[in-house]
Amino acid sequence: MKIEYFCPLWGSSEIPFNDFISKVIEAGYDGVEMSFPSGIVSDRDKQAAALRTAGLKLIAQHWETENPDPKTHPVEYEVRLRHAAGATPEFISSQTGRDFFPFEDNLKILAVADKVGEETGVKIVH
Repeated sequence: MKIEYFCPLWGSSEIPFNDFISKVIEAGYDGVEMSFPSGIVSDRDKQAAALRTAGLKLIAQHWETENPDPKTHPVEYEVRLRHAAGATPEFISSQTGRDFFPFEDNLKILAVADKVGEETGVKIVH
């Protein structure tokens, strides 16, 4: 078994991204865990390309879907998952659903993650 170490962008987003990458490499990490909250494809692609160029792996993180309506939450969730999958990460670590949603609604949201994972080939973990 090979253990890999990933540095979270969380807590370092105030520094320029290329400086962050340099610090990650200097510290000996194998990759980065980060989200792509802006939804802007060119920003995501630029950051993902910078990681690849530096030889770093990526775990995409999803936490941004905060929609409190269980009927429309899955739609926003799917858009955000597909955006993260577009960065071709090792996998997506997702904070899925809402604690206050009924169990059945959270099951529907998990089904969205299964669908996106199957269609994109990117594993989604919760």
